[in-house]
Amino acid sequence: MATSLSIQLTSTNFVDLKTRKYKSLHLTNNDSTDVTVSIVVGKTGIAGGSTVSATASNNAYGSYIIKNLKIPVGVSVVLDEADFTKTITTPGSTTNLQSTTILAAVGDNNYVVDLLMKLD
Repeated sequence: MATSLSIQLTSTNFVDLKTRKYKSLHLTNNDSTDVTVSIVVGKTGIAGGSTVSATASNNAYGSYIIKNLKIPVGVSVVLDEADFTKTITTPGSTTNLQSTTILAAVGDNNYVVDLLMKLD
């Protein structure tokens, strides 16, 4: 039986989706206006805030998977499988993503986006 997560995004503050991988991620604009959505992989300290830091020592450290993706009224966007449980190596450093999570937020506190994440 497939496991899924369904939530409604209504804030510019990031919501912790409590996973580091998914089979598919569906974003549906059920609002009356075009909306923007951002998806981040980063430290759980980002949750509840609206900023992402590029400084590894910062509790809000993370990287955008998608930043300010514009979704027209009535449109759904589907992102294929992603797995952020591995270690990412960048020139000069290695970042272990074991202590991270996927987070999501909308671009304005008046936006409403339905998020459905299939986990397996």
